[in-house]
Amino acid sequence: MIRRRDLFALVPVALAASGCATIATSGPVTRISQTPLEQNSQGVDIAPLPPSRGGNTEVILAGFLTAMATPTPGYQVARQYLTEGAAKSWKPDSGAVIYDPQDHPPITTDKSAVITAPLVGQVDGQGRFVPGQGTLQHDFGMQRVGGQWRIGNPPEGLLLAHTLFTRYYSPITIWFLSADSSMLAPQLVHVPDTAANPSRALDALLAGPSTWLGQAVGTALPAEAKGSTTVSIDSDGLALVNLSTQLNVLSEGARTRAAAQIVTTLTEFDQVQAVRLQAGGQVWQIPRASDPTRIRRSDFDSYQPVEQRAASDLVVVRDQVVGRIVEGGSPEFTPISGAFGGRSWGGVPGNVDVGPDLGTVVVVNVARTEVWTTQFGSDQATRRVTATQLCRPQVMLDGTVWSIGTIEGQPTLLRMTLDGQVHRFPVKDLPVGTVSAFRISPDRTTMALIVESGKTRVLGLVRLRGTETITADGWLEMPVTTTSGRLENPRDVGWAEPATLVVLSPTAQDSRTSVWSVSADGALVEALGPSASDIEPVSLSATPRRQGVTAVIRGNDNRVWRFEDRFRWRLVVGGVTSAVLPG
Repeated sequence: MIRRRDLFALVPVALAASGCATIATSGPVTRISQTPLEQNSQGVDIAPLPPSRGGNTEVILAGFLTAMATPTPGYQVARQYLTEGAAKSWKPDSGAVIYDPQDHPPITTDKSAVITAPLVGQVDGQGRFVPGQGTLQHDFGMQRVGGQWRIGNPPEGLLLAHTLFTRYYSPITIWFLSADSSMLAPQLVHVPDTAANPSRALDALLAGPSTWLGQAVGTALPAEAKGSTTVSIDSDGLALVNLSTQLNVLSEGARTRAAAQIVTTLTEFDQVQAVRLQAGGQVWQIPRASDPTRIRRSDFDSYQPVEQRAASDLVVVRDQVVGRIVEGGSPEFTPISGAFGGRSWGGVPGNVDVGPDLGTVVVVNVARTEVWTTQFGSDQATRRVTATQLCRPQVMLDGTVWSIGTIEGQPTLLRMTLDGQVHRFPVKDLPVGTVSAFRISPDRTTMALIVESGKTRVLGLVRLRGTETITADGWLEMPVTTTSGRLENPRDVGWAEPATLVVLSPTAQDSRTSVWSVSADGALVEALGPSASDIEPVSLSATPRRQGVTAVIRGNDNRVWRFEDRFRWRLVVGGVTSAVLPG
């Protein structure tokens, strides 16, 4: 906890986070920073104070904004800043509106308090975040009660400055199932630090995915699975979960998938090493678990959407030839074995991608009109697709090749299978423009896109619904807020982790292009550099991992850097026109 004098240092932060007009907080808005909090968290380092006697409107508003960031039982301290009627009707558990306080302090007079500030997003009652745009406006309806100023018009739920939200809330990763139930698919929920524990994570899992994501993912946990969601953990890290008896009727396959969801969700917390699952007191028998009384995350490795692979070689294009730069070796360019290692295959390579084992190699020609594929070592390349404005392709773990191009004026998702078939799926709901970059999530449920129209580019997501026949729809724009303004005109995108994007973009306040780590829901962002002023990145490639960032960037001078650590990028090679990491 902080001292009283330190609390007032937060008042400008809280004030800068406010704005004016009516707001709705009932709408939708990872591992806990990969360093989960202990179940019995000591809480945030802020002590909310009750309203001071004789405080003016500015002081009362500042105290209320600060108290909202601290979930004391029933938000009792925050309620003390409200009139009696407002305190009874206020619903802080209904969700939160997040806004950007930078350069937008509240406007207070001797009789009023109003906030007008850019909207960052909304968090629903389950902690699911949806990014937002536009302006938040709210008038707090200051009233005199017994000679003291009180707030008569609080927001429906919480109102949090982005700075306080990122500081005092923790993201938790909960796991659902891909459309074919073969893989786990993540969703983030954001909860106060004091509530970031396995019991809250299990509650969020049983509540199901958001409305948007729920159309692309599934769950093996039926609605009646509730039971007792209090997760007890013993000194050996064994978590006991006792669900309702209805789960005993699940088939063996459904029980295994449900166990994969629960165990993977709970073991996001460091203190949980294994899980014992019970339904009505009866221990579940999970065939793939070596010990059904101590089920471990490793029992479900086949459900993980990514592998934790070692650093991989770099694949590049130099002088119209595809080659490799061996990781950890000399920065020498070696043409790959096969058709693309020469110039006689029938085209000029523009963008390239390779599978994680280098088995499948795919090229989009420099004119962005053709997709060619070959197998590593084969002297034959096959033209698979003809379109216009084709994006850099993507080879998935199963060997399928994907790209997006324009066919008959429509952005079209292209899937090329190992048996030679090409499937075309229109990408619906996009804003007017062309897709300049895309990447499909490791679990194949969502796709990150950059859509370009004139000199403007925007980042967003679409859902990928179905298995054989794919429906790509539900465009969700991602206006990502950083400490130097929103990302503006992003250039490239990739997946670093199952629930984390890497985005190449300048910001509204900094025209230099940088790499940003962005949570898949757009709620959290971190700058990754590069800090060197002579690097101007124009493209990015990332290999999805279970944890951490593996990425390279190519600069406008055709030099390539590999990400080493926070803000540190190591020069790998120069003189290349395309550079990617496998997978």
